Amino acid sequence: MPQFGEGYELIDGRLEKKPMPGFEHAAIADNIRDANKAYASPRKLGRVQREASITIGIPRNAPIPDLSFWKAERKVKIVKGAAPLPDLAVEVFSPGDLAGPTAFKSAMVKVKKLIQAGVPIVWVVNPDEQTVAVYHAGQPDAPVKTEGIKGEVDGENVIPGFKMAVADVFAVEEED
Repeated sequence: MPQFGEGYELIDGRLEKKPMPGFEHAAIADNIRDANKAYASPRKLGRVQREASITIGIPRNAPIPDLSFWKAERKVKIVKGAAPLPDLAVEVFSPGDLAGPTAFKSAMVKVKKLIQAGVPIVWVVNPDEQTVAVYHAGQPDAPVKTEGIKGEVDGENVIPGFKMAVADVFAVEEED
């Protein structure tokens, strides 16, 4: 196994280096996590977690989505190892994922694995285009919708009532 604290995930039996998130990437993930937590926690709808390794039931694959959400009714226990399949996964593309068609295709392999494994909803966040593509389990080839900066995404039946403006996904407050 690799050393020195670098992050890796297992995709198709290969260790894939998970790049350290940049400032923009982390801010986007925090925006989604914070909005989700502010809505879901007081209503006891479930748990959101950043960068947890998950088991997806596909041999030789252990991806690490940027965010995962588990519905409260599943009563998922915190364990030392990988978490079970989430009900919603969020993947925020990094600059390397968007560096050309080959890089994009490679980044989509993990997204497709999550969808094929049965994650009910997967959000794919593209900072360059300021879009959020929404995929559903069993539909890995095309998103069911893609929302731009003036649109909104919602938790559908996983986080009922949760809505987030795409503009808020990409909002970065600057310090005075």
